[in-house]
Amino acid sequence: MNTVEIKAEIKTLGPAIRTMKAWFKDAQRKGDWDWQVGLRSECREKSRRCRHLLIAYGLLRGRPYECIEHPRQGNEPDWDLVREIQNARAA
Repeated sequence: MNTVEIKAEIKTLGPAIRTMKAWFKDAQRKGDWDWQVGLRSECREKSRRCRHLLIAYGLLRGRPYECIEHPRQGNEPDWDLVREIQNARAA
């Protein structure tokens, strides 16, 4: 994956995550518990993917990790996934 492809995926994930969060909040207000479970897991999956894409994108562009994000203890990124995204660039 090159930086252009990573940036394109980030741009598509951002609006999708925002839309899902709005749907999730609406489902919470209405009390649709079955609908909430599917939305929550899908939204978390996409948010996790987007976070790791942003980290990989920043590192590929030469930014130090400390400038990209400041996670609290226990909320470190999955470095294997970040490396996988970076290595997909070489393939």
